[in-house]
Amino acid sequence: MYLRGLLLSGPVLMLGLCPLMAARITYTISGGLGPVLSGSDPAGANGQSAVLTAAVNAALRPESHTAATATYTLPAGALKLKCFGGSFVTTRTSTLKYTFPAAGLDQMVLTATFFLGACPRNPQDRGNRYNEIG
Repeated sequence: MYLRGLLLSGPVLMLGLCPLMAARITYTISGGLGPVLSGSDPAGANGQSAVLTAAVNAALRPESHTAATATYTLPAGALKLKCFGGSFVTTRTSTLKYTFPAAGLDQMVLTATFFLGACPRNPQDRGNRYNEIG
């Protein structure tokens, strides 16, 4: 009887853990910010380096799709931006859209809002703490 209960608990435990073990797809985009195309640069971001990381659940289903596009809504916290010596995460949902044209390159567009808080104009000013989480 003990062996039977032990054998049944294995599959039950695995079924319970499966949602926690969902595969993640991670995109990492790095580069320089700018140039400013129009207007001012109040954050002093022009020329600064940045890294954007998106962690997406592989089982996420598109909110909408056509034969040539798929649009996903990413939960808050799915995108992380490193710049100005700090790390910032999205606090609202973001959008990820894939476009697969008949000719030419495929496109991936991320649309997100990051709250940088009191981000210093001068990134060298490390004494000013600003919404830093990482």
